[in-house]
Amino acid sequence: MALEINEIKLKLCSYCAYQERSVLEAKNKINEFDLDEYATEELLKYLNTEGFLNDERFATTFAGSKFRQKKWGKNKIRLSLLQKGIDTLLCESAIAEINDEDYFAAMLTLLQKK
Repeated sequence: MALEINEIKLKLCSYCAYQERSVLEAKNKINEFDLDEYATEELLKYLNTEGFLNDERFATTFAGSKFRQKKWGKNKIRLSLLQKGIDTLLCESAIAEINDEDYFAAMLTLLQKK
């Protein structure tokens, strides 16, 4: 049973509201519904205009949370962001927002554990 476009739109809004998503993640989710390219682009445009998708916001949130919670290094964060379809400039911008003092303190703590 195929879902109507409004039902798909609601599902996508819920999916993007649950946590920050990149445009690539949203596009992959839309592809699960087997829609044509025009409908896919319209849904992406809707999610962008309504504020559900924003790659800059996603990159900043992703980089900060992976550093704080999982103590990932800058290279691992950069590679993960690139895999999620984030532009290189946005990756570098998001990584630059990580406080250098906090970064070195976390790396020192991890080094001492080793």
